Amino acid sequence: MKTSLLERALREVGLSPVEARCYLSLLQRGPQSAGELAKFTGLNRSHCYEVLGRLWNLGLVCTSLPQSSPSRYVVSSPEVLRSKWKRKARFVEGVLGALKSIGDTPPLEGDTRFSIYDGIGGLKVVLEDLISQGKPYYVLGFAGAVAETLQQGGYKAFQKRRVAAGIRRHLIAERQRAREEVIHQPFSQVRFLPPGVHLPIGSWTYGDRTVLFIPGLHPTIMLVEGLGFSETYRTYFNLLWSVCSDAHPSP
Repeated sequence: MKTSLLERALREVGLSPVEARCYLSLLQRGPQSAGELAKFTGLNRSHCYEVLGRLWNLGLVCTSLPQSSPSRYVVSSPEVLRSKWKRKARFVEGVLGALKSIGDTPPLEGDTRFSIYDGIGGLKVVLEDLISQGKPYYVLGFAGAVAETLQQGGYKAFQKRRVAAGIRRHLIAERQRAREEVIHQPFSQVRFLPPGVHLPIGSWTYGDRTVLFIPGLHPTIMLVEGLGFSETYRTYFNLLWSVCSDAHPSP
């Protein structure tokens, strides 16, 4: 699909013309600073910062790591579009393949890629990615924090989709902070940390991805893509799993 048609398609699902232009520039050329994006799009730098801010709030872009000055921005997975514009689901499905063919450049074997998201929009990006991967995932350090952060929408819908897809979850949580409805969800196996052990951040790992989640009013999410990193993290998870007490597993 030609770039002009993709721009039109993105406008149909809710982006403004300049948002669509900037999004596609990042998708096609990879990480860019606001100055570089201005050069490629013909916009002035201050306008680019405004557009990047709006795309950031939508969960469509994040900053790349290692961090640099000025910051460089990358696009999130095009899968985010599916969750954000459900009313135009058929139309979105028609352009996802074309967007992925431009921007889907997974890390080479042995490489690791880092992305940082800010706020609830970033968390929703990760949850959508987890569903699209469809693989078992391993949760460490919290049970209720995500549900509380997404109390106004997103998490319950995610869990319904996870259960419908039969995606299994292994959860290590603090007994005193774990919410009953989180623990007893289907396709889940739960264990509790030893008394007195507290982990201030949470994490998921699934497939070749690992997510570090720092809860708060504006949560920070770091997404690490790399099979070596995720395998190492699962080894760490399994070690903790072996010393935790069993909760009641659900079928």
